[in-house]
Amino acid sequence: MSDPTATAHSSDRLIVFDIGLHHGDDTDFYLKKGYDVVAIEADPRHVEKARVRFKDALESGRLEIVDKAIAPEPGIVTFYQNLDKDDWGSIDPAFGTRDDTRYNELTVPAVTFDEIYARVTTGPGARRVHYIKCDIEGGDIYVLQQLGRCANKPRYISVESVKLEYLAWMLTIGCTAFKLANQNLNWLTRLPKPAREGLDIEYAFVPGSSGPFGEELPGRWLSFREAAELYLTLRRAGDMYPSISNAWYDFHGRFDRPGDSPVGPE
Repeated sequence: MSDPTATAHSSDRLIVFDIGLHHGDDTDFYLKKGYDVVAIEADPRHVEKARVRFKDALESGRLEIVDKAIAPEPGIVTFYQNLDKDDWGSIDPAFGTRDDTRYNELTVPAVTFDEIYARVTTGPGARRVHYIKCDIEGGDIYVLQQLGRCANKPRYISVESVKLEYLAWMLTIGCTAFKLANQNLNWLTRLPKPAREGLDIEYAFVPGSSGPFGEELPGRWLSFREAAELYLTLRRAGDMYPSISNAWYDFHGRFDRPGDSPVGPE
């Protein structure tokens, strides 16, 4: 079990990145688990509400909110703010405007993920990142590509399983073991006792949250081939049986890092 609160000093706690803050339910979980959080969110509606919800964590320095979009290059981008599904906002119109939903076009600042990650993990006051959760409606690929340019990889990462290419990118940047998590079932998940990640807490996941991660994620770790075959099987099943096609999954990956015990499929 990791110990994110080994000392009382914020600089000694492990970091979790919450990329795609949305309503803040994942950030709430990570903070209660004892981690410090860097949350990234481009939709100003969500940022405004999070600054109220997490006022104490912001003031104490346990939470940083980066109110920018992750993009291939820094600058200014168009963000498609979905008005019918507020978790569908994206800089990719194919995601932000899909299914004939209503949307606004906003101009927002953009940053590359490797820039933020390097600021946190290198130089004076460098911090250690334990987990990256990414769910930014088609933008996950930018995070994967840009993380590949970074040293000091996290222990764990998760991205939405939009396409098999994302799993291949996770392998390319150094993940050694994989899981698929059915996001529709997170509200049924209960944390193990004793804790395997962070603090030992009671927690009920709300629908739509990303759920547990790392060694608290149910199921065994898979090889890349096993995970890819499982993903393709689930996709085929969804095509054949429309009643289960609404299930959506996240890819989870583990990295080997210097100083950690070697990991791999179990």
